[in-house]
Amino acid sequence: STNYRAVLRLRVPDTVSWHMIRRKRFCQRYPTQWVFCLSFFLGASAPVLAQDVGNRELGSGYAHMVSFAAEPEVAAATFNIGSEDEGGDDQELETLKVPLYREFDSPSHNWSWFAQGALSYLSYKQKLDLFQDGSVRFKWEGFSGLLESGIKMPLGGGFSLAPSLGVGISRLENSVRFSTDDLEDRLDLDGDGSIFNWDSLASIARAHIALLYDEKLGNYRFKGGAHLSFSNIDSFNESRDFPGFSDSASTMILNLDVSHPLNVEVGQRPLYIIGHLGNTTLLGSGRDVLGFDSFSEVGASLGYAKLALGVMAIFGDNVDGWTLIFNYDY
Repeated sequence: STNYRAVLRLRVPDTVSWHMIRRKRFCQRYPTQWVFCLSFFLGASAPVLAQDVGNRELGSGYAHMVSFAAEPEVAAATFNIGSEDEGGDDQELETLKVPLYREFDSPSHNWSWFAQGALSYLSYKQKLDLFQDGSVRFKWEGFSGLLESGIKMPLGGGFSLAPSLGVGISRLENSVRFSTDDLEDRLDLDGDGSIFNWDSLASIARAHIALLYDEKLGNYRFKGGAHLSFSNIDSFNESRDFPGFSDSASTMILNLDVSHPLNVEVGQRPLYIIGHLGNTTLLGSGRDVLGFDSFSEVGASLGYAKLALGVMAIFGDNVDGWTLIFNYDY
């Protein structure tokens, strides 16, 4: 169509594949590429509009990406996103998170306070097959560090309340790669440095509250929690043409671990098995920027002393994968 030629300024427009026509449905389902979709459909004649609308839409999206990467937990996870029904585009999210946690008793009170730090890495990759003989690969990478402190107040019956505040910093990078040498010239997309191929630092201000449960019933130990976090993300030190972003993101996490000792001892200490259940829900605007807004996890770990190692399956609407978990203070 004329619109597609005007937008992409294709030198060989007849090579556009049939599923390019379905790109609007893709953009609605996977707003991770919203800025790309704007430049795709609004065209070179409206770069300011594309930038303004895209910055508003993706500001909350980038905030969720940074917040998701910085969430403190010990895990390495791979998420496979999307399906062949949406054009066969390959999407993959990988995270690696390593926190350090220390709890301190208060001599004059029945509550304790805790401090934790977390280092995390996020990689989001997506391949778009725009042509029969060519594709575009997008990649986001996030490197984050977070420091957080709070108090843990017993409520009785195994329950406790744990509010905390944290600050952190993240570096977010975007890059695009074309499958063939001439594809970039054929597309001639606007936005290099502002929509694609940019980098930015971002500050993280985080508030978190958790209702925790830890109780032994016979030979079983039940340990879980309901977590609600709110993060404000504000970019700074952006690359030259990147407009920056400032927005907030919220996450709700529910988890339950049930452990039971095995009839096996190592060094006079028993091994134990742990069953894991969990659900993570992204809240607020832009929550579906990663291609999903919630997922559940189920799995098991083998524990010894305070250490536990295991795996969980990830499943949800439009997403599946696995998580390798390591717990050093179970």
